[in-house]
Amino acid sequence: MVPEASLATASYVLIEEEIPALDETVVTDPGETPDETPDETPMPNWSRRVMKKWRRIMKQFRTASQKSIIAIELTDDGDRFIEYTCMRYVYDGKEDRFRPAADLTDITPAESERLLALGGLNQTEAIRRRAFIGPNEIVVDVPSIFKSLITEFSSLFYVIQSMGAWTCLGYSAWNIGVLWFLTIIITGGVKALSIVRRGQKKVAELAHHSTNVSVLRNSEWSVIPSSDVALSDIMKVDDAEIPCDGHILLGAAVVNESMLTGEPMPVQKIAADSSGSGDTSFTSKSLIHAGTLCMESTGPYGKALMIVTAVGGSTTKGQLIRMVMFPQSVR
Repeated sequence: MVPEASLATASYVLIEEEIPALDETVVTDPGETPDETPDETPMPNWSRRVMKKWRRIMKQFRTASQKSIIAIELTDDGDRFIEYTCMRYVYDGKEDRFRPAADLTDITPAESERLLALGGLNQTEAIRRRAFIGPNEIVVDVPSIFKSLITEFSSLFYVIQSMGAWTCLGYSAWNIGVLWFLTIIITGGVKALSIVRRGQKKVAELAHHSTNVSVLRNSEWSVIPSSDVALSDIMKVDDAEIPCDGHILLGAAVVNESMLTGEPMPVQKIAADSSGSGDTSFTSKSLIHAGTLCMESTGPYGKALMIVTAVGGSTTKGQLIRMVMFPQSVR
């Protein structure tokens, strides 16, 4: 008898994603455009019906799926998690599924004010949150040269091409077969190493960002690497690239968001309004995105203060990187 599978005790998890077919609802069949079908020569109705039936039949054979086997890891506290598409997912025992680790922590303006009054996170809680949610970094895996070549030449296109080359080599002119093989190897190698792998390296360089930041912990300011920033940390906004997402609590800042929006004009960010009943949500006026450049920062501590609301792959910059590397998974 096969034992019942449970995510609470499993060592690996199989992730299957459906790859939808191309949306052809707005596709125009040949002969249906106004230029091709003047009033005196319309497209026959029987031809239009045949095209629609053919499209419905082909749609049934275009569904595909992508499967990935991911190892389940454990934190120092025993929490089960997986790393998938530059994101950490933590096991939720109540729902028996993996959820994004960042979604399990809700940060409100009232909570931010409370942390600021208490002198920030304590060191123990900051270490626990970093271990649970993961470091503040976006790790893009760049395959080795050998793996890049294997991935390129294992596609169906090169398999069919190699079969044709072997046929020429064995049953026809050998020199044509050799030339065919050389063409396959050269074109495939150039594509895998000079185009695909080079693009992956550029994305990895864009995702990597390391600097030192000042955070408030145990009522004292400490300088730590940006990768050690934890969720709900209170951080000074320096005149440099922002390493994480957050909302300004005190002061104001002028940031350049052209990396995200393409808008060349700087945008001013002001402190969030935490007055009232305490359940007011943050607004975009105080939101600072990771990857944007702070041009000016002012506040009572010399710089504006922000509370960290997203780190790593859950930041705005991380979402952009994930859309480039894993467009189907993110969508």
